[in-house]
Amino acid sequence: SNIGNRAQYLTEAILKLEERVGKLIETSPTLETEPWGVQNTQPNYLNQIVLLETNLSPLDLLICTQAIENELGRTAKGTYESRTIDLDILYYDELIINLPALTIPHASAHLRSFILDNMLQIAPDLVHPKEKKTQTELAKLMKQ
Repeated sequence: SNIGNRAQYLTEAILKLEERVGKLIETSPTLETEPWGVQNTQPNYLNQIVLLETNLSPLDLLICTQAIENELGRTAKGTYESRTIDLDILYYDELIINLPALTIPHASAHLRSFILDNMLQIAPDLVHPKEKKTQTELAKLMKQ
């Protein structure tokens, strides 16, 4: 989230995920970071990662996250636009999915320090299914 009451949007999104998706296992700390992919054109983001257990299929989970985004006022759908909330599916078990509407693991999960820094807090040993490296190993590579 990088517009409006950013912390409140994160809290509301987590509550809605718990209500509709399944069991909340863990949440990362909230990190404030500069926008990724653009320079000096947007407010900083608050980022957080949640680990959930769900019975939803990946596509049903996507539909659910998009509905929550809409309910929380997300209107901008561009890649690098400011938003009230952005819910991405980073990983889903060990699945690799490449569909027009959904890519799992998230295409940039191993390239963004704000993702890796948070993943180190809740799932440092999670293996990226394509890169075949843990989050700890990916974070070390990023710092080289």
